Amino acid sequence: MKSETAAVSSVRVPVRPGEKFVVNGAVLTLSEGGVEIQNHDLVLMGRDIMLPEDANTPAKRVYYWLMLMYLDAPGKDGYRMRLLDDMNDLLNATTLVDVAKSLGLIHQLVQHEDYPKAMASARALMGFEAELLAFAPKGAA
Repeated sequence: MKSETAAVSSVRVPVRPGEKFVVNGAVLTLSEGGVEIQNHDLVLMGRDIMLPEDANTPAKRVYYWLMLMYLDAPGKDGYRMRLLDDMNDLLNATTLVDVAKSLGLIHQLVQHEDYPKAMASARALMGFEAELLAFAPKGAA
């Protein structure tokens, strides 16, 4: 069963250099070298951000739900249910011990709400999945 992904939209906001602005509680200042974060509780950079349409494999969906749990604390319970469904689907689809161990570790990290470490583990799982898919016969994925 393929999981649905939550829709994420974007907004363009004009900001002048040196001007402070707030995004989800983080005070930011645009400078010549980039964006300065005045008070940071969480930060995700380029490779850490996944769009819904990119969550197109089991391991990527696990990562996607973790990312949303990290970014959207009020919605984390709904994402947790989807995460657990996708983790169970992945676990039931494989006999690979390394995958089961990775999913177990991710589950423990989620229980402790350590989303950055859970996301790092999911990224490693995505790399392993990519290697496996590279060797899969065409049409088998």
